[in-house]
Amino acid sequence: MEKEENEKLLEDFPFVHNPAVFLRLLFEKKKRLNFFGSEKKMKRLVISAMLILFAAGYSTAGTCTTLDMPGSYWTRICGIDGSNLVGYYCNDTSFNWHGCIYNLDTQNWTTLDRPGTSYTNLNGISGDNIVGVASYNGFVYNTKNQTWTTLSSYAYGIDGSNVVGIGFVYNMDTQSLTNISKPGASYTYANGVSGSMVVGKYMISDIWHGFLYNIDTKIMTQLDKPNSWDTTIDGIDGSNLVGWYDQNGDHGFLYNMNTQTWTTIDIGARGTYIYGIDGNNLVGAYEDSAANYHGFIYTIPEPATLLLLGLGGLVLRRKR
Repeated sequence: MEKEENEKLLEDFPFVHNPAVFLRLLFEKKKRLNFFGSEKKMKRLVISAMLILFAAGYSTAGTCTTLDMPGSYWTRICGIDGSNLVGYYCNDTSFNWHGCIYNLDTQNWTTLDRPGTSYTNLNGISGDNIVGVASYNGFVYNTKNQTWTTLSSYAYGIDGSNVVGIGFVYNMDTQSLTNISKPGASYTYANGVSGSMVVGKYMISDIWHGFLYNIDTKIMTQLDKPNSWDTTIDGIDGSNLVGWYDQNGDHGFLYNMNTQTWTTIDIGARGTYIYGIDGNNLVGAYEDSAANYHGFIYTIPEPATLLLLGLGGLVLRRKR
């Protein structure tokens, strides 16, 4: 009877977003939750709940900095590697796109256009190599040697020697090309890569679905934001994925594969799009109330990561 009463209390426990409200309700019920067995166990539960709530609240309250190429009309930031960011901008409504590089340390902007082309988009960066699109062709640009290598299709992401784009993974070291295509899909876009994992989207029946693809096993897994219409995954770094989804508007997100948690990140009044991730730095573009696009970098505070690691250690300790 006691167990059934405790289970009923947990079922009735309201789902709240306010940490103060959650803890107040928890303390109000603690005397009736007898299955915890001791005050010591109850204290551990409360400490765990506080860590979870504080870490979640802190991580979603990151620092956002708008990054617009000086004098530009629109700016998008698409890739990041350490202190170097890449993207593209236009000076007016004619939308003649120019590639741009921004350094976080020096706060300097550099324009990078492929010679002889009508527009240049820089989409990803890894070390000395930048990938993108120029006049309907993909490319790899080496900043050290200042050489351009043409690819047969648009290039959106790079990690080490692996380049990904529309329906392909290309390894620059082995010069091997692997086609990626979802059976039955109208389009398959590979947008980001980290190690052997590729992320992107494919369209079936006019709906975009996010996916994970393992280069080694050749296995593709669908991954959609729950209750969304479209899901686009643009970037990956280890177990963290970023992108955007359509659910009564466009919203950016951060998804962790280990915890299987989705965190919505809204910056712009009309839409937020996250294209790249490196550590705790996320980059993308947001649309303001005047329908203008601005680049940004969004930094998740390190203490949130430390709290989550501490909580993980607490859980592991309890299991032993």
